[in-house]
Amino acid sequence: MKKQEILNRINEIIIDEKGTELVPDGMFLDSNLDSLGITVALMIIDDEFSIFKGMSEEEAFESLDIPNLTTRDLLNKCKSLNIDTSMEQKND
Repeated sequence: MKKQEILNRINEIIIDEKGTELVPDGMFLDSNLDSLGITVALMIIDDEFSIFKGMSEEEAFESLDIPNLTTRDLLNKCKSLNIDTSMEQKND
């Protein structure tokens, strides 16, 4: 999956939670989601991209450093884990 496709899907999730679309050079908090919206959006993103694979909920949110999380960092995390998952599926 390409970064633009990932960004499009993330933006769909954010808009569903009543937020504002992200741009690649922006910050995650630019989405204008409230704390519940952020939590729900990240949980849905995790369901689709496994960004918190093997982490407890507390560890997961700390690992993202949400106040400083850039859109690009989130995209890279989704893309790198998506590649790993795709490779695992090919090896099965």
